Amino acid sequence: MTSGSTFYTLAIAATALIVISATFAGFYYVENSNTASNNSKLIAELNGANSNYTRLASNFNLLLSNYNESISLLSRSIAVINTSLPIYKQSSLELTALWQTYQSLSPVSSTLLRNNVLFDFGNGTHRWYNDTAIAAGWNFYIETVVLNDGHVDAQWYPQYGEHLVNGIGGISNSATNYWYLWSYNTTAGWHSSQVGADSILVTTGSVYGWTYCAADTNFNPVCRP
Repeated sequence: MTSGSTFYTLAIAATALIVISATFAGFYYVENSNTASNNSKLIAELNGANSNYTRLASNFNLLLSNYNESISLLSRSIAVINTSLPIYKQSSLELTALWQTYQSLSPVSSTLLRNNVLFDFGNGTHRWYNDTAIAAGWNFYIETVVLNDGHVDAQWYPQYGEHLVNGIGGISNSATNYWYLWSYNTTAGWHSSQVGADSILVTTGSVYGWTYCAADTNFNPVCRP
């Protein structure tokens, strides 16, 4: 092969390489442009999703705040209004419903307290409510109302700031049987409460109980939890 032929062959090869290189360069340029465009779209979608999340989180927090306020108002109302008023029964039922919904919506919160409560109905029925979530600041009367879906019959004595509980869960005081309130600690075990449910501020880890049974001649309960 002559030197001219060799040069011609090399020139053709070089041209082919240039064309191939240009083709690949064009391909990668197009691919890079498409990738950049897709990335821009994804970033825009991510920013939009983040904006929506922020808005939803704000609305959710506002909803929880409204629930908190409503629950607080209802619990304070139940604690002081006359139980014979129609609004008392309505408030009791609404507080129970709101509290149940709030717990399903609210994340685990350090502001919620937890305790254990026993109801002994005197007919062999015992109901334990263990690790029960309650709001800070509730007294035991409010917790009793909530745990029984508002079905607590009581008489309010404003001069003492106390409720006399006459019935729980459809079981009412009679001429011989009554509801008695108990508290528990690891040192003394169960002992009859010396104060009413309104005077007991619920705390985490506390254990309380209600029993329904007869009384002796001094009006002391003949049963224990």
